[in-house]
Amino acid sequence: MSVEQNWQPLSLLASQFAANLDAIAARDPALAQQLRRLPATTKLLSTATGQLRLGERIGESIREIPDPAPPTSARQIVTKVYPTGHCTVPLCVAGLGYGWIWQQLYTLPISTPALPGHRPPLYFMASDIEQLHAILHVHDWRAMLADERVMLFAGDDAYQQFERTLLTDTRIPWPKLAITVDPACWPPGKSLDGLVQSLFANGAKRLAEFQARHPSDSAGPVASAIPLKLERGESLRILGLTSRYTTFLQHSMRDWLDAFSRMGHKTRLIIEDADHQVMNNVMYAGACAEFRPDLIVLIDHYRAEFNAFPDDVPCVMWIQDRMPHLFTPKAGANQRANDYVIGYGRSEGVSKLGYPGSRFRAEMVGVNEHRFVPQQPNIAEADRYGCDVSFVSHCSTPAEAIVREQTEQSAGSPLIAQVIADVYEQLRAIYDAGGAITELRPIQAIIDRAIASARVRSDNLSGLTDFFVLRVNNAMLRHQALYWLADLGVRLKLYGRGWESHPRLAPFACGVADNQSQLAAVYRSSAINLQVTPHGAVHQRLLEGLSAGGFFLLRGVDGDDADRIRKAIWEWCVEHGTASDADLSRRATAPVRQLLSNLQRLTGEDPLALGYSLMDELAVMADANFTRSASTLFPVEYDRVAFRTQSGLADRVARLLRDEPERRSLAASMRQRVTAHMTYTKVTERLLNMIATDQAGRAGSAQAAA
Repeated sequence: MSVEQNWQPLSLLASQFAANLDAIAARDPALAQQLRRLPATTKLLSTATGQLRLGERIGESIREIPDPAPPTSARQIVTKVYPTGHCTVPLCVAGLGYGWIWQQLYTLPISTPALPGHRPPLYFMASDIEQLHAILHVHDWRAMLADERVMLFAGDDAYQQFERTLLTDTRIPWPKLAITVDPACWPPGKSLDGLVQSLFANGAKRLAEFQARHPSDSAGPVASAIPLKLERGESLRILGLTSRYTTFLQHSMRDWLDAFSRMGHKTRLIIEDADHQVMNNVMYAGACAEFRPDLIVLIDHYRAEFNAFPDDVPCVMWIQDRMPHLFTPKAGANQRANDYVIGYGRSEGVSKLGYPGSRFRAEMVGVNEHRFVPQQPNIAEADRYGCDVSFVSHCSTPAEAIVREQTEQSAGSPLIAQVIADVYEQLRAIYDAGGAITELRPIQAIIDRAIASARVRSDNLSGLTDFFVLRVNNAMLRHQALYWLADLGVRLKLYGRGWESHPRLAPFACGVADNQSQLAAVYRSSAINLQVTPHGAVHQRLLEGLSAGGFFLLRGVDGDDADRIRKAIWEWCVEHGTASDADLSRRATAPVRQLLSNLQRLTGEDPLALGYSLMDELAVMADANFTRSASTLFPVEYDRVAFRTQSGLADRVARLLRDEPERRSLAASMRQRVTAHMTYTKVTERLLNMIATDQAGRAGSAQAAA
C-alpha cells in the first residue's frame, strides 16, 4: 500500500475521457453509452516517480494498480513483433494494461509494399471495461478510436465480439500476430491459432455455398448468353474487379466499366471500401452469386488466379503491363474455354506461352474521352500547374538506390551481388555516354555475360532479367531524359510519389496529381508534357493527356522503328497479294529484303524465323490499326515530336516552346487519332464482337454435333 500524498483524482481528466467517448460514439454508440453509465472513476493518478501510475484507495491507504506492460516493456514487445519498426501485418492485442502497447502500435509507421496505401487493421480486446473506463482518462486516443483501422472489443464478451466480427466481415484481413497483455481475454480453449482455423473453415463453407448458388441463364447456357443478348439488344451484366492499392489500374477499371455503361450495359465494380480492407475469393464468389454476371473483366489478372468465378461465365483479362506472372507458360496453360485476353504481348503469348490465338486480341490501353476533354485551363489551373515541361510518373526511385537495395538483400550471396553490380555498371556506362537501351535482348546479353564472368548458376538468378528490365533500366531511361531537361534550365514540374526525395530532381517535385481531378489540368496547363517509357510511348498517360488537349514530346524507342518497318512490309504484302511467310520470302523485292534486314538488325531475330508466322503478326497489327507504337499511331506527327538524344530533346523543347500554334496543331491531330481508335468504348466494342463471334461459333458447332 502506498502512503504517498501526491496522488490526484483521475476524474480531473474528465474532459479527456469525454473527448475519447465522443470518438467511440461515432463508431460504436452502444459501447460509448455503456461507458457513460459507469460511475465516475474513483481511481487516482500519480507521476511522482516520472512514470504514470494508477491507484485506488483502500481504507486510509492507496493500492497501486500494477501495469503489466509499462512503456519500456511495451516498446520491447512491439519491437519483437515488428522488428523492422513498421507495422506490416494485422495484429490483435488481448488486454489493455495502461494502454502503452495500444498507443505504440497505433503510432508505428506502416509499410505494405505489396499493397501501397493499405493500413493493416489492429484488433484490441479489453475484457475489463472498468479498466478501459479509467485508461480513457489517461490517453488522448481520439484519432485512434475514430480510425476504422482500429477495432475495439470491450466487456466480458470481448472475444466473442472479436470472433463474430471476423466471421461476418469478409472485407477485413485476419490478424497474423497476437500480443496477450491480459490472458483473461481469451476464454478457455481459445487462441488466435484456433480462431484462424475456424475462420478458414467458415470461409471455405461460404465459398462453396456461393459457388453452388450460380444458376444457369434462363436464355440457355451461359456460353451463348452474350451473342443472344447482343443480338436482341439486351443489356449485359458486367462485373469488374480491381483494388484501391493499384492507382493506375483502379482508374483504368472504372473507365472500362464506364464504357460498358455508356453502351447500355449494367456494371458492378468490386473494390475495397476502405484502406484497411482487402478483397478475397469469398467476396468475389458472393458478388457472382448475387449479381449473376454475363461477363467478368479483369486487368493484369486471369481467372485461374482466383477460386471464385463460375467456369461457364466468360472472363476477360486485359494485359496492360508486362507483368512477370502473365508472361509465363503457366499463364497460357491456365486459360480456360471461356477465357479471353486483350492487350499487350499477343505474338509472344500465343506463339511461346500457349495463350489461345482465337481468343487473344491485340489492344493497347484505352482512354475515357468523356473524362479527359480538351479545354482551356482556367486561371487557377494555369497558375498552379503552368510550366514549360511536366512529367507524370511514380517511377521516382533512382536506379542506384534500386540496385543498392537489391544488393543488400543479396549480401549473403557475394556472387549474385557481384552479378548485380556488374550489370548495373555496364548499363550506367551506356547511359553516362548519352546512350540508352529500349529492347530486352541487349539487357539480356549484358546479364548473360555478367553471369558467365561470375561463374554463378543462372538458375540462382531467376527474376534478374525482370529486375533490370522493369525496374533498373526503366528508371535510368526516364531519369536520363529528366536530367537533360534540368540541364536546359526550363520550368520543369514532376508529379508523382517520391520525387521530393530524389537527390537531384527534388527541386522539381510537385506532389501527386489526382487522376480524377488534377491530371487533366496538368496536361492542359503544361506547354509541353513529356512521355518516356522503355517499351514505347503509347501508354494511358499519353492517351489521356492528348485526349485532354495536352501536347506531348515522346522519347522514341527501337520498337517504334521496328513497327514502322512491319507496317511497310504489310502494306507491300497487301498490295502484292502476299499471304504467307514462304510467299513473302520467295517474292520479296530488293527494297523489301532491305526492310526485313533492318527489322532483324533492330530486333536481333530473323523475322521469317521467329517460330511463328510474321504474316499472322502483321495481320493482327493491321487489325488493331497499327496502334501499338507511337510511330504508326501518329505516322505524320511522330518525327516532329519524338527525340532520342540530349540534343534532339533540347532542339524540340526550344523550338516548340516558341511555337504555340505548332504545338496546338500537333496536339489536335494526335488527339484525333486517339479518339478514333484508342477509347475504352472502341476497345470494348471490338472485345464484345470477338466474344460474341467465338461464343456463337461454339454454340453452332455444339448444335451441329447434336
